[in-house]
Amino acid sequence: MSCPENQTMIDSVCYPNTCVIGNTICSGNGTCGGFSKNKCICTGNHKGFYCQCPPGSIQIAQDSLECAQNFCQSPKGQCFGRSECELRIVNGANEFTCKDCGKFTGNDPRQGCSGCLTGFSYVEPLSERICVHENCISERAECAFNGTCTAQGKCVCEGDFDPATKCAQCKSGSELKAGKCVENLCLSGETICSNRGTCDEASSECRCESNYSGSKCELCAAGLENIGVNECVSPDCVNDGVVCSANGKCGGVISYKCVCENGTSGKFCQCPKGKVQVNARTLECAVDLCVSPRGNCFRRGNCIHRGDELVCRNCGIYSFNDPRQGCYGCLVGSSYFGPVDNRDCRPDKCIIDGTICNYLGSCLRTGVCECFNKTLDPETACTRCISGYTLMKEKCVHENCIHNGTECDNKGTCKDNVCVCETYLLNDKLKCSECVQETALIAEICTICKPGFEFVYGECTNIVCSEGQVYNMTILGCEDIQQNKDSFFNGLIAGIVILLLVIIIIIGGTVYYFTKKRNQISSANSIIIPKKDSGIQEMKTTRHSGLVTENEQYAK
Repeated sequence: MSCPENQTMIDSVCYPNTCVIGNTICSGNGTCGGFSKNKCICTGNHKGFYCQCPPGSIQIAQDSLECAQNFCQSPKGQCFGRSECELRIVNGANEFTCKDCGKFTGNDPRQGCSGCLTGFSYVEPLSERICVHENCISERAECAFNGTCTAQGKCVCEGDFDPATKCAQCKSGSELKAGKCVENLCLSGETICSNRGTCDEASSECRCESNYSGSKCELCAAGLENIGVNECVSPDCVNDGVVCSANGKCGGVISYKCVCENGTSGKFCQCPKGKVQVNARTLECAVDLCVSPRGNCFRRGNCIHRGDELVCRNCGIYSFNDPRQGCYGCLVGSSYFGPVDNRDCRPDKCIIDGTICNYLGSCLRTGVCECFNKTLDPETACTRCISGYTLMKEKCVHENCIHNGTECDNKGTCKDNVCVCETYLLNDKLKCSECVQETALIAEICTICKPGFEFVYGECTNIVCSEGQVYNMTILGCEDIQQNKDSFFNGLIAGIVILLLVIIIIIGGTVYYFTKKRNQISSANSIIIPKKDSGIQEMKTTRHSGLVTENEQYAK
């Protein structure tokens, strides 16, 4: 037993060479699998084309089977998304390490930028794996969330927070209110600027938010009303006594309107996530199935209100795109075809190797191919022939015309399911594989005869005669040599006589022709004077010829 080309036998089983290395399957660290059963599927965290790299290592390049320790791994991909992974030589050995960790200077490039260098530790939030110098950490926070840490391990605080306390406390003369160190001039009870503005440290004055006014931001701005609990908003944002349906904030520059949050929408943020306001005249909400990356219905159809949904009426010429997916997604049984940006869906049964019906047919609205050649099978997207036919040189040939795996033995073409040979000397009934005459040579397309035969009048004829005889092409048979010579001389004499007679006839005809021609010319130049007593008679015509017949007395 032997394996096909590009395969190797291991334990009496043939495996693709793409899975075999060192006479083992995937280095003993995986199985041969994949969609085409021709690639290694590694186990136990092994890596590499042949699973040859141990856990923690990866193959250094596609064209090299060498492995290197991978220090770029992290819980969030290579280098925690903070840098690029590069191959380096450290102590004479290859290893993958992060180029750097960007602004996260306390993180270790040899720990995938997710671990910390010596003297650094994690700060909140721990999931972000941010390493800060231990001299700047206060209650697991960088400078108590009130400053930033320098490369030298010192806190630079915001506002009046004290660096000596790692920004955890205020400087002398300031108070911690609402998480900030402020001077007493900005205090309003237990709040800073009534929680409606910020304190200008230079002037010790409140800078109120746009909706508020007053020295401590305790009043509503002009045109706004105090709604609910100490909130100044525009009436344009209020519906049924609630600001933006409690799903947003009232804001704006020229005019006020609701700024929705948490995925809500609508004039008053009244539509939950996944729904939109149907139109400007009503506050009714509906599921928006028209949305797409290119506006409503991918600019291929009209969006209509149907029940509690907004759906595309249709997708125009894109009949296999889904109106319920904004004419952007595909109907069940269809997939994207052509440039991805076009989002053009075609039936799966019509797509084959990146073509529609193998370029040999068109895709019907029913979702199947209609092949240009009816001998192609539409169920195979015009890639195979129907039953009784075989695909040869990009065309389907009927089985009646196939000989030795070729169409009409490569000496003819198949028409109406029978062979039509390229010459009449070939036998159509035998699919052009034999000569009509058994005495002809098929290798020479039946134009050369086998030894002992000659090509005579389109046929191979046996010209071998008995001793004392010779083959006569005239009688198509053998005759005595003497008789053949007599026949030759007799034929020669007869031929000479016939030739002389032909020459005499030609000369006589020529003389006759020129004599008659000369007489006609003389007659045309003569004047005929009729007799005095003879009147001019009526000229007659022959009924059949239609020619005028001369009176006899005028004839020469």
